[in-house]
Amino acid sequence: MSGEESNHKFACNFGCGVTATATIDLGALRKGNGKAQFIFIEWEGTRTDKHIAAYRNWMLDVHQKAAELLPGRILWIFKPNSNTNEIYEFEPGNPYRRTS
Repeated sequence: MSGEESNHKFACNFGCGVTATATIDLGALRKGNGKAQFIFIEWEGTRTDKHIAAYRNWMLDVHQKAAELLPGRILWIFKPNSNTNEIYEFEPGNPYRRTS
């Protein structure tokens, strides 16, 4: 990741001993031209399917905060299972919206 000054951390406790910390690397986001990985997640505990909805909701918040910090537009593709893609769009000052 680039400099620590451009990193923002968000933590979530999913219950049952499962926690995660997301680090937004704003430096990578700013220079990635839409292609760089800019959110890095560290997990503790064993994730199961019962954590998917909570994970989605948490990541929607994290991506919205990334859009506000950038500031700029972000698209996120979430694949909750092998048959489903969910695409979300985030813009500063607006609520996120699902585009598919």
